[in-house]
Amino acid sequence: MVEMLDAEKFVRVLDHAIIRPVHFVRFNLEGLSDGQLAEVVKFCNSDEAFKDGEVCQTARRIRKRRLESKARKARLELAEFEMAS
Repeated sequence: MVEMLDAEKFVRVLDHAIIRPVHFVRFNLEGLSDGQLAEVVKFCNSDEAFKDGEVCQTARRIRKRRLESKARKARLELAEFEMAS
């Protein structure tokens, strides 16, 4: 069962923790599932106070990297399928 995430609370806590090394924030964001990370990014995009903050920028970079990785994997699988056909 996927644990529900309160994206707003999560971003606020990490924003407060930004005084710690950036890898602390990145580590916590990378530990989220794709759905949870999407919720964090959705909150970041809707809240003016955090929109340009380090936490939200890091969350967007991680999400973008995950999406690019999935797209690369899908293209590779498609190419392998076409080669096998």
